[in-house]
Parts: sequence; structure tokens; C-alpha cells
Amino acid sequence: MLWQFFVGRFLQAAAGVGALLTVVDWVRLGGEHVRGGRILLWSAIAGLVAAAVATRNLRARGCAR
Repeated sequence: MLWQFFVGRFLQAAAGVGALLTVVDWVRLGGEHVRGGRILLWSAIAGLVAAAVATRNLRARGCAR
């Protein structure tokens, strides 16, 4: 189902971006200054974009829904 693929791709991209931003903040600012809100926001945005692009590509190719 397409919505399951969307959710899976969203979680995959959000986790990857979140991990990257956490490491970057940790290195730049130190452990006590990691900005959780910024990490969550940009992870969610990246996840939505990745999932939307992936599902759009599936629909354009005519894959099973």
C-alpha cells in the first residue's frame, strides 16, 4: 500500500537527518547545548519531502498501490 511506503520512507529519512543533525550539534555546541526542537523540525521536513518524492515516483511509474 502506498501510505505504508510513505510512512516508511518518512521515518527512514527523518531518522537519518535527525542523527546527522544531532552529531553536528554535539560537535559544534557540546552535549548540553544540543537543540532538540531544531533537530525535530528539520527531520520532519526532510522526512516529508523524501516520502513525497518517493511516492510520487512510484505513482508516476504505475507501481502497485
